[in-house]
Amino acid sequence: MQSTNRLDFAYRYPFSEEAKELVAASGAPADSIPYLKLAKARIEEGIASGSIAYKGILYGQRESVMGYVYARLMASALPQGMLNRYVLSEARRSCSAMSSDSDASVARLLTELGIKVSRDSDAFSLDAIQFLMNSPESDTYALVNQRLKGGAVRLELGELAGMMVKPIAERIMRGLPIPRKDIPKIVLEYSKEVKLPKEELRMVQSLKSIRWIDRLLLNPIPDVRQRVVGLVLAPYLVNVRGLDIDSAYKVISSYIDKCKAIDPSTRITDAQIRYQCSYAKSKGMRPLSLKKAEELLSPVINMEALEGG
Repeated sequence: MQSTNRLDFAYRYPFSEEAKELVAASGAPADSIPYLKLAKARIEEGIASGSIAYKGILYGQRESVMGYVYARLMASALPQGMLNRYVLSEARRSCSAMSSDSDASVARLLTELGIKVSRDSDAFSLDAIQFLMNSPESDTYALVNQRLKGGAVRLELGELAGMMVKPIAERIMRGLPIPRKDIPKIVLEYSKEVKLPKEELRMVQSLKSIRWIDRLLLNPIPDVRQRVVGLVLAPYLVNVRGLDIDSAYKVISSYIDKCKAIDPSTRITDAQIRYQCSYAKSKGMRPLSLKKAEELLSPVINMEALEGG
């Protein structure tokens, strides 16, 4: 692949190995301010609209790739829900880029994503199982509405690109969020200037009122009853921090193991934890406020200690 084609591939798919190699080869930038500005604008566009516009430019591609690198750092300093939204916007951008790409580049991208496709003169062919694993939940991509031949789903390029949001988002999310200790101070400062829609600002204000739960998770308590998990931990992890059911379950299970080290009589089963996480997710539950939680937790923990910091 020629240099210009390599750069174009990296510009379309800045999460790719090609992009990582080009960034590594370019070395540390002498002035990061222009890239920080590009990153900030990129994040603001993604959070505001849910997508980042793909522009088929010939000049400024390298700068765009570097802006993506800084955007990953900057977005990691934002609340989890906004990071998730930014990642989806990046995935949609790359799907848009894919819809106008060459067959060779599309095949290369899909290989990197671990998705096998074949191409003939009429369409792309994708194994039905891989189609089901990666396709979005919509009538458009329901298997009964697809063209099938020999156990494979046949798709036009636009249709194939449209179903890649999930696998691309999963790829982009690798390594995110980057720990704050690994984010340069100047990036953290710029992250504070990211302009957010009104609903996102309300989310930030809401997050400030429930940070005590993060401190709770760092301080095991001797009595973890089901209502603590169901009313505080599960709603917080799945609906505030945006974790999936499995990830939330692992966090709570680990926390309970630490609580058992204080009092082995603490009893709550794995099935109960999973149920509480699923229930909180399905109902969109929010965790108890600190004031209401005081009535629930004050007998077993120093609530004043959770308010500080």
